[in-house]
Amino acid sequence: MRKAENWIPYWPFAVWLLSGVLHLMLYRVEFTYGFSQLFYGTITLLWGISIRKRVTDLRLQRLLIAVTAFLLLYIVLQEARYSLFVDSMLAERYLWYSFYIPLTFLPLLCFCVALCVYRPQEQKLPAFYGWIAAIGVLLALGVITNDFHFSFKSFPNGVMMDLGHEQNGWLYYGISAFIYGLFILSFAIMLWKSRRYKGKHFRWLPIAHLAVGIVYFLIYPLNISGLLFGKRLWNIGETLTFCLIGALEACIQGGLIPANTDYEKLFSLAQLSAAILDQQGTLRYVSGREAKPLQANDSIRIMRHPIFGGQLEWAVDLSDLQRLNRELEETAQKLEARNAYLTEESRVKAEKTELETRNAIYDRITRIVRPQIDRINALLDQPEEAFHEKMRMITVMSAYIKRRSNMELLAKNDLLPLDELTMAVMETADTLRLCGIEAASAAKVQGTMPAGLVMAAYEQIERVIEDSFSSLSGLMVSIKTERNTLTVRMLLTAETVTLSASSIPSPAPGCTQTQTVTKDGQDLLLLFTFSAGGEGP
Repeated sequence: MRKAENWIPYWPFAVWLLSGVLHLMLYRVEFTYGFSQLFYGTITLLWGISIRKRVTDLRLQRLLIAVTAFLLLYIVLQEARYSLFVDSMLAERYLWYSFYIPLTFLPLLCFCVALCVYRPQEQKLPAFYGWIAAIGVLLALGVITNDFHFSFKSFPNGVMMDLGHEQNGWLYYGISAFIYGLFILSFAIMLWKSRRYKGKHFRWLPIAHLAVGIVYFLIYPLNISGLLFGKRLWNIGETLTFCLIGALEACIQGGLIPANTDYEKLFSLAQLSAAILDQQGTLRYVSGREAKPLQANDSIRIMRHPIFGGQLEWAVDLSDLQRLNRELEETAQKLEARNAYLTEESRVKAEKTELETRNAIYDRITRIVRPQIDRINALLDQPEEAFHEKMRMITVMSAYIKRRSNMELLAKNDLLPLDELTMAVMETADTLRLCGIEAASAAKVQGTMPAGLVMAAYEQIERVIEDSFSSLSGLMVSIKTERNTLTVRMLLTAETVTLSASSIPSPAPGCTQTQTVTKDGQDLLLLFTFSAGGEGP
């Protein structure tokens, strides 16, 4: 706590002393009777109003406002007892008894405040508080019903009024011990809860207020101020009010009761650009040095949030965020351009790879069918007199080039469907029939076999046809598969059958081949067997 503010917890003492001085100065002055009740009643009401603003914990706020209400009730009861019902002894007596209603509930409320300090909102009060409250209510009821048992006060002279001749009963001492003991216990609990508080000398200030009240009530029967000045400087109500308010205010100022104090100065010293406006929009508080409304621009955004009694405005500097957004946009554009470049590069690489693969396949196909292409070129270079015969041979070789190229393109994972071999042989047979040669084919195949084996079978069929084409008049081709073996039977009919060395079967890579040749006049039976799993040439 700063030195300039050290006097704040002592204002109840100053008010109490001032009330005593005014009470003495205004004694027997007209229009001032009851001034003290009005004075400390107003101070009590203003203090209760300030509680609603300063104490933000709703539970503590309600308890302290209830303390204010019972203090005001005590003031009203005193005014009624000593000013309004002076002609009715019964009313005066029961108003006197009623003093102990606020006197009993005030320590109960202070004890509840002490228990609720630093207690989580969801945590309930301990069960023993209910028993203490029940005891207080029973004691207050005992005082109210004193006329039936006289355990609180007895009246030996028969006049039932507080004229100084009454005698105290056990209930008087019991409720007095309850009130004093509970007040002392309440502030002791708050002192214990704030034992780590750094301002140690302020921790004992509530006890000073409480001690003044205890001393006053102990020496009240001696009437010391009345003997000195001829008039009591302070009545019981004034002392109770200012001592209790002083003790609680010292707890608030010293931090024993959590409160929202000095937030205006803290707000003004804050580095945030913020302002507090009332409900009419008038500027009340502003942080920083310049007390002017916040202004919005391209890089400053004004945010608003409603608060009790007005609204809070604060400025949010968006310049850093805008700079980051610009950097992100630039980075995004660079990434987009780079991605477009990489996409185009990937597309070009893919097209290049596809083209290279296609060229490799075309080069392989060209290399495979090179013998047929060369023979076709040779036939085309010959004189035109034998054009019909040349076209027959070119047609057969063209059909082979087409089907053999398809086999290269359709081979996947070194496997080729046997249906492709069947269609290739059928097309070759159709081409032979166009050339005037009786040809037929039959196949009993299914599934797939190694591509090299299937292509080798078709190549062997083509070699035989080309070598015997000049004298070929009939051809029957039969294809059959069994497990991993492909069998090709060829029955040729020709006047003169001459097979070149190229017609001798040679094993394809990855397979083994066997052949059988049987000749019967103009008929030649060729049997080729292709088996997968061979080592090849």
